[in-house]
Amino acid sequence: MPEVKCHVDTCTHWLSGMCGAGNIDILNESRGQMPQEEEQTECKTFHRKEGLGSYVASMDNLNWGGMASALTGGEMHPSITCVVDTCHYWHSGDECHADAIEVTGSGAEHCRETNCSTYRQKS
Repeated sequence: MPEVKCHVDTCTHWLSGMCGAGNIDILNESRGQMPQEEEQTECKTFHRKEGLGSYVASMDNLNWGGMASALTGGEMHPSITCVVDTCHYWHSGDECHADAIEVTGSGAEHCRETNCSTYRQKS
């Protein structure tokens, strides 16, 4: 499973550069158009921090096992579902085969303001 480095500090799943979600979904930003560059991707799992209620609402997608592992010095890697089939790392079954992905969007207010900066267009 790829490591996830996250810079989206306004997301309820953000934990000091790590992602606390159980699964993240990387999608194309515009319906019907597959990305040609990273700015056209988004992390659809983004859930904006807006008080206690936003944390409670995002609890259905927490990586409990990963968090327990991280507390004891282990790794915390969410699973990744990626539908961006124009990416070099995309494989059938919507799997990401990159060693690690990086999600950017510090200060984002909406998922469309996030990107998978690991995206590389297929040759």
